[in-house]
Amino acid sequence: MEAPIADGSLQEEWFPDGSCFGCGPANQDGLGLRSFAAGDEVVAEWRPHPRHGALTNVVAGGVVGTLLDCHAGAAVFRAVGDRDGRVPYVGADPWVTVSYTIDLLRPTPVDRTLHLRAHVTELDGDEAHVVGAIEVGGTPTATISAVFRRLQPRV
Repeated sequence: MEAPIADGSLQEEWFPDGSCFGCGPANQDGLGLRSFAAGDEVVAEWRPHPRHGALTNVVAGGVVGTLLDCHAGAAVFRAVGDRDGRVPYVGADPWVTVSYTIDLLRPTPVDRTLHLRAHVTELDGDEAHVVGAIEVGGTPTATISAVFRRLQPRV
């Protein structure tokens, strides 16, 4: 995995007061995912705790889904920021997950560091498509394919 190119995570830079359960820097009870820009993708390392388990030495599927959704979102915000020339802010540009598919390829161990990667495959107007994966020891354990959209103001 390529080393991250930023000192602070994307979440810490963009949303220091963010309370997201998966990646909000201000959520003391959350998962604490920290995503970093690296080349044309976003990468992260995350170490589960036994409390994240579903079965002995297996990360719960809901935790896997949360990690991948948050990490995919970081890839989208990075791509939107690069395209628009400014850091996107959730309050002004509310991009949200509208659909995702998580494939649990094999059990994700609770006692090893997880490596996440994601990249945007298409960014067209107010819609982004992103793919990503969790890898352990170079082997994918779960993948995501997701669609994000910028919410339009209600009339």
